[in-house]
Parts: sequence; structure tokens; C-alpha cells
Amino acid sequence: MQRILMRIVASLSFLTVSAAAQDASPLGFQNLRLGMSISEFRAKHPPASDGNGDLSSSSLLRHLTQSTCVRGTSGPRLESEQNHGVVRCTYKVPLEKVVSLLHMSAYSVSTIFVNGKLAVIEVEPPTNTNICFERPPQPGSDGFQMFAAACDRFRGLLKDMTDSVTKAGPVRTVTDNRYQLLLLRWDNGSSVAELEAEMCGPWNNADSGWANAVSEMLSGSYCGPSDSVSSSQPVMLYLHKELGRSLVQQLNR
Repeated sequence: MQRILMRIVASLSFLTVSAAAQDASPLGFQNLRLGMSISEFRAKHPPASDGNGDLSSSSLLRHLTQSTCVRGTSGPRLESEQNHGVVRCTYKVPLEKVVSLLHMSAYSVSTIFVNGKLAVIEVEPPTNTNICFERPPQPGSDGFQMFAAACDRFRGLLKDMTDSVTKAGPVRTVTDNRYQLLLLRWDNGSSVAELEAEMCGPWNNADSGWANAVSEMLSGSYCGPSDSVSSSQPVMLYLHKELGRSLVQQLNR
């Protein structure tokens, strides 16, 4: 058990260890990287099919990583390639290698493209897991064993979420906000990433909400007076600065 606990601490050490010199390469998550083309994305996450009746675990795993794309951030579903304007594509990734219709644990990935380039990546772990994306309790403390037991299954996801930010420069902790929530922020010059243990923002999933959310990320603000909080939903956001500015302009038209 002690060995497992030490591994968890090591996987979360990015929260307390300063990174090396800044790397201006766009940030990313798993096989996604800010600035990539929508055609590259579709090659990795083809459009979701209607299904062929195959309910095997392997078929379900493939289906989870297929994407659904819409015009804008909440418009009608895209039926064909579109490389201009704003396109939002979403898919899910299983936490387990074997899934079934009765038991399936997955996290959500949402991407926003502007003029065919990836501007935003949003990763939403399962709800009610926010304790696993905060600073861990000190080893030996009352809450640490409970934390380790509940959060061990998220070590791989947390590593994927933070792999690209370890070279982005020191993490900045932001607590000056409406509810004094903890925000971890990285900035490497070309892009920024924010880890919110409790999602807070103008999250209405419409064009206007996303325009405001991206504007907040660009300015470095978080959880303002008009924002709402979801205490059960952690989220990791990645934003390409240049594309983000173009995205705000298009969403506000």
C-alpha cells in the first residue's frame, strides 16, 4: 500500500515542483495538440457512426473515442467536412480497458476549432471526483489514505492532463476569485492551461458562454462576479492564444 501511495504522490508532484525553462510549443492532451488541423483530428477521432449492433467491449471502446461535431459550439450536427468558421467536436474516453453497457466509466473531451485549427481543448473527468484533482493531503494525514483509495484510478488521466504543461514554466496558483477556489495555471507564451478542481465560469455551452470563458482565460481571470460554480465537476482547459482571440471574435458576431 505504501508503494501505491508514493506513486500517487510522484504523479502529482507537478503541483509543487517548478518546471524547466519555458517551451513555446503549443500545449496538448494525449493525441491532441493545440493548432492541429481538423483533418488531423478526424483521422484520430472519426465521426461517430449509428452503430451496427455490435455490443462487444472492443466495439464500445472504439465507439467512445469517435467524435460528434457541430457548427458553432452548440449548433446542428455536421454531416460533412467543414474547415471554416467555428466547429466543436466531442468524444469520450474510457478509464478502463474493458467496458460494458452496464458499467462504463469514461471522461469527456471537447474540442473547438476555428477556421480548421484547434483552439480549445476541454477535459472533464467524471463528476464528483474533484478531490482527486486538488493538491493531495500530506502522506500520513487523516485524509490521505481515503484520497489514495479513491483517486488511484485517476493517476493515468492526471498524468495525461499535465504531461504537456510540465515544460510550460512554473505553475501559478490563483485564489483571488469569487469563491476563493483553487485554480492552477500554466502559460508558455503561445498557449495556456488551467486546472480547475471545481469548474467555475460562464458555462452555458452556447457561443456566448464560450466567448466569455475564452476571454477570461486570455486575461488570466477566473470565477468572476457573474460566473457560476459546479462543485462536483473538475475540468482541465487548454487554449491557443492566437486562435483563441480569433475564436472570441467569431463567437461574438
